[in-house]
Amino acid sequence: MAGDTPRPGVLSGQSEDPRAFLNRVLDPASGELRLPRTGRVWDAVATAHLLGATGEGRCVAVIDAGFDLSIPTLNTNLHPASRVRAETLRAAKWHGTATALLIRAVAPNARLLLLDIYSPGSLRAGDVGAAIQTAHQSGAQVINLSLEFPTDCPLRDTAWVDVDVLTTPAPPLERYLAQVGAWITYAEPYAELRCRKYCELCTALAAVPDSTLVVAASGNLTNPACPACVDRVVGVGFHRSNRVERDGVVFTTSELPLTEADIGRSELLMEEPPGFLGTSFAAPLLSGLGALVPSPSELADLVRVAKAMAPILLLADAQWRTPADAVPGTLHQGLLRIAEAIPPAHRHFDQEQVDTPCIGCALLLIDWYDVFVAMLVASGVPHKALGLARIASILAPTSPSTAGNHGLAAERAATAEVDPAQREALYDEALSAYERTCRLAPGVSTYAAAHARVRDAVHAGQGRARG
Repeated sequence: MAGDTPRPGVLSGQSEDPRAFLNRVLDPASGELRLPRTGRVWDAVATAHLLGATGEGRCVAVIDAGFDLSIPTLNTNLHPASRVRAETLRAAKWHGTATALLIRAVAPNARLLLLDIYSPGSLRAGDVGAAIQTAHQSGAQVINLSLEFPTDCPLRDTAWVDVDVLTTPAPPLERYLAQVGAWITYAEPYAELRCRKYCELCTALAAVPDSTLVVAASGNLTNPACPACVDRVVGVGFHRSNRVERDGVVFTTSELPLTEADIGRSELLMEEPPGFLGTSFAAPLLSGLGALVPSPSELADLVRVAKAMAPILLLADAQWRTPADAVPGTLHQGLLRIAEAIPPAHRHFDQEQVDTPCIGCALLLIDWYDVFVAMLVASGVPHKALGLARIASILAPTSPSTAGNHGLAAERAATAEVDPAQREALYDEALSAYERTCRLAPGVSTYAAAHARVRDAVHAGQGRARG
């Protein structure tokens, strides 16, 4: 059986030395994050912290190499089963330190179970498998694996990707909806459940309960990669994003490449925060968020929906760039198809009352809300847009785009309102939303101009009322 064991693995770092990354992104003396917390990931973290979720009572296992316990932020609230070998720090180049500190930056009060699996020259599957068993037996609710091994688990055939549909602003409706459905169905990038041959990682992961969130780097050096290939593991990577602004509408679209390797690489592609590199450092951000949500495994339930958003974002981007060529209703039907796939607990638009932020939605579904609101505004139904925008603003109260689109929908609804009292109330709502947007994203000209425009409209209305 030893001959069937996967070849030695590697840490999922980019070409940059992990210590250089650590020094650039984190303060090595205190462990605090140096960079501004902007983007969807940090919006979700801020939403969690507003709810009082800091990871208290949760255990996150960090299976990695090289933990520097001289950093105070790292050497606090450690699980007693932690296994840290100081002699490996230099050889591992602080990879584990960076990974663990990123989790700590997201979930500051989570207990960390640090398991050093460094072996001279390489990582061994047996050592990682044993660490997974320790994590499970120690009660970890989240397991982070920023490492990769070669696998014989095949990537899914990407013949289902209809490039023509994804690259035109006017796709045939039935072909487009079929493509949205395909992205939902094939969100898992691997064609089988685990490595085909005997694999100690896969065997160890099979014993981990589904209630535990297991996050793995999707691979920088090996493609396909284990343990990201395992069906119950969420393989995570970064993508770059485009900010679309037109006629007051703001939403974010993915630059997801349409190549077989990049589609097959990750289940979840998160917006890349400034200064980050490598899937090693995408995984701990999701692992940290897993320690903040009511049920860690619920993030895995939302991943499929997030990946299925690719054709929605691509079409929205194409239609906003060439709106005259857009086919009315196509984007709308696609958005409704995505809504059907959202897990019941996160179908907040169907709830009678929404008054609590949602960490998972703030990370994975806010783009759906932003595109839907933008489409309704552009279609001339601002009151419907406003209802959805209000929900989104509650779910993700720290998202600038969500607040801005709330302001836009209220402003357009006020413009269309015939009742003076209702119009004044809507302008006040728009002004409040834009004020919040400017606080969340100071210096963004689109929001500053919108705030000034509505402020003048409110003042003009008050002047007419006094007259």
